[in-house]
Amino acid sequence: MTFGEKIRYLRKLIPLSVEEVSELTGIPKNTLYRYERTDAAPRSGKRCDILAELFGCGTEALTDDSARVKPADFKNRIKGLRSAKGLSVTEVSEVTGITSYKDMESGRLIPDTLEEYKALSGVLGCRVSYLVLGDERFEGHTGDEAEACSENAESLRTAERRAEMLETAFRLFTERNIDSVSLADITEACGRGRISLYRYFNSKIALVMELAVKKWTEFRNENQRRLPDLEEKCARELFEFYLDSFLELYRRHQELLRFNQFFNVYIRSEKAGADDLKPYQEMIGEFRKPFHIMYEKAKKDRTIRTDESEDEMFSTTLHLMLAVVTRYAVGLVYKPEKDYDPEKELLKQKKALMTMYT
Repeated sequence: MTFGEKIRYLRKLIPLSVEEVSELTGIPKNTLYRYERTDAAPRSGKRCDILAELFGCGTEALTDDSARVKPADFKNRIKGLRSAKGLSVTEVSEVTGITSYKDMESGRLIPDTLEEYKALSGVLGCRVSYLVLGDERFEGHTGDEAEACSENAESLRTAERRAEMLETAFRLFTERNIDSVSLADITEACGRGRISLYRYFNSKIALVMELAVKKWTEFRNENQRRLPDLEEKCARELFEFYLDSFLELYRRHQELLRFNQFFNVYIRSEKAGADDLKPYQEMIGEFRKPFHIMYEKAKKDRTIRTDESEDEMFSTTLHLMLAVVTRYAVGLVYKPEKDYDPEKELLKQKKALMTMYT
């Protein structure tokens, strides 16, 4: 498999167009087309490093002779995979349409095209990258075992990198606001190249949305652990817990409140569409479920008012409490020189709503 075939395969895996790879790497589009369509390879090691970073592989996987497909190595990989699948040589040849498959298993040939690699990977149940490069980190494993180990390790690395980028973005967003932080700022703070970010998030708004869902989900899960027994508590006690949740936000998660303030401004300025907002709105909808249980209970035990519709009551209390704790978290409140106690003032807001609805 030539250098050009490798980058073409890896580019389509992400997936990216040649134009997008050119924009992200600074390598001219015509040069990339030349790599993919001929036996040409970069003369500059820097270009190889940039492409390797974009595709998430080692530079040697793109360039070194040891990383190229060797008939003997390839023979052992496909034979082990075929045996594990319980297929005959004839069956693989017929399903893939590769008439020279028998010669591949004998070590005389390797596939000529990326399409042949793809056909084999589909039938043998592995990634093309395993057929092409194998993985020395899992020497001693063959076939499905090597592929499973490689996939698990790659999944772990991907999760770790995504988490690092999300946490770095969250820190920068809460310190400076979302609009003023670029993707380049985030990758620089992570100590990574800018193009590495695009392997995980295809745009800034996609990163912001995933981060919002992640942080609110973490808080919801934390709050769920504090949630009292819904069967044993009356509606008034559940309503008080609901209001206390906003106070917990202020006490323990002021960074999330600051982020949320900047988030609301950002999605309006970016004119986020319904598809962009759908995961976020679905996650926010999870906060509604305990409130609904409380409201239905109130219809029976009459410990809080239900003459106001559930939708109106939820919207009123949500926006009032979230707005007030946010203003305190970001510092948009009057602070007298003496006797300033934000906790005391927030408790008065809670008491006012308890009085209003009980």
